[in-house]
Amino acid sequence: MDNFLTYLGLCRRAGFLETGEENTGLCARAGKARLILLTSDASENTRKKAESFAKSGAGIPLVTLPRDKTAFSAAVGRACAIAAVSDIGFAAGIVRQMNVLEPGKHEELAQMLKQKRDKAMRRRRETAARDLAKKIERMKRREPK
Repeated sequence: MDNFLTYLGLCRRAGFLETGEENTGLCARAGKARLILLTSDASENTRKKAESFAKSGAGIPLVTLPRDKTAFSAAVGRACAIAAVSDIGFAAGIVRQMNVLEPGKHEELAQMLKQKRDKAMRRRRETAARDLAKKIERMKRREPK
């Protein structure tokens, strides 16, 4: 099994993968989707829906996987041809692994998602540091002198 398919399975188990047309559409319209994945043998109708989902969000990247529905379905545990990744870290990892499989094809997208992931991680660290400082300040005020 390819590394990016392993990432997809992990992503699903972590709860960051929405599979099927309906769930992918809901995720994209809610602004939670970070990457939309489409199998290589998806129908034309599914392809058009995936393109409209990508446009409905704020510039959600649409990637056609180099595998068919059977390999994709085995990795995610459900028969489908389309999925949305809602975590930027998983999205960056999947595209990075796809870039290893198909060198150069997804390089620009991998760089963009890596930058977004780094920015999100920096914001999380800053928020955690700010929350810790507030908690320490509250504790100092409560201490008797």
